[in-house]
Amino acid sequence: MMEDEMAEELLRKWGEWSARRESSGLGYPKRCVTFKLESSGNGDTPQHFLPVDSDILRVDRIIASFKSTYPELLEVASLAYITGLPARSIARVARCSVRTVYNRLEMLRNALKRHFSLWKTANDWQ
Repeated sequence: MMEDEMAEELLRKWGEWSARRESSGLGYPKRCVTFKLESSGNGDTPQHFLPVDSDILRVDRIIASFKSTYPELLEVASLAYITGLPARSIARVARCSVRTVYNRLEMLRNALKRHFSLWKTANDWQ
């Protein structure tokens, strides 16, 4: 079973990747499935590689699936991991209590753990 720390790390990586994708369109790989080259401000010289592995893309699909069923989870995930707001600020923006923010973040981590444990179980049978 996936640990809470691993779920948190995946969400943090997803947030970094999503923030770059939203700000400059560099989130999805164009040539290689595993890496995406981030360009400098002028677009000429590569500065470093932005890893985009299958786990981050899987997290993106999981979070995107909340759009219709649990939009409040999508909002909290975006504010916490893409924008980097603290729980109090998220509560203010989402117009809910801080406790509700923590509960939604926990629901998000649990959904990731559940999905990844099912995926691992399915792949163990193959």
